[in-house]
Amino acid sequence: MLASVAPYGLNNDLARKLSTAVLALPIVGGLLGLAAVWLYAAEYIRAQTMSHGFRNILNEYGYYRATELRRIERFALTPRIGWTTVYVLAVSTIVLATINVTIVWSVLKGP
Repeated sequence: MLASVAPYGLNNDLARKLSTAVLALPIVGGLLGLAAVWLYAAEYIRAQTMSHGFRNILNEYGYYRATELRRIERFALTPRIGWTTVYVLAVSTIVLATINVTIVWSVLKGP
């Protein structure tokens, strides 16, 4: 995410002269991060077809048995790891991009 880090390498005077453009860089970096999360989610959805097909084949030949889970285990393990990962990545990307924009904004405003 070079776009997010670029404002930190600029001279303070140059950064203040290009204030709007410099502030756009962390926003672009955050949007690129969200695009990467979206791509991950799309690939996860595409992979589910193969995963379900493979699981059905294993089940058909007796190699796959569902494990009985206790109540607390069902609560903790019911959400799919792929979707949980997508949600965590999306929220962390938004939080980090917001923090980055805030830091760059405070540097541009100056003392």
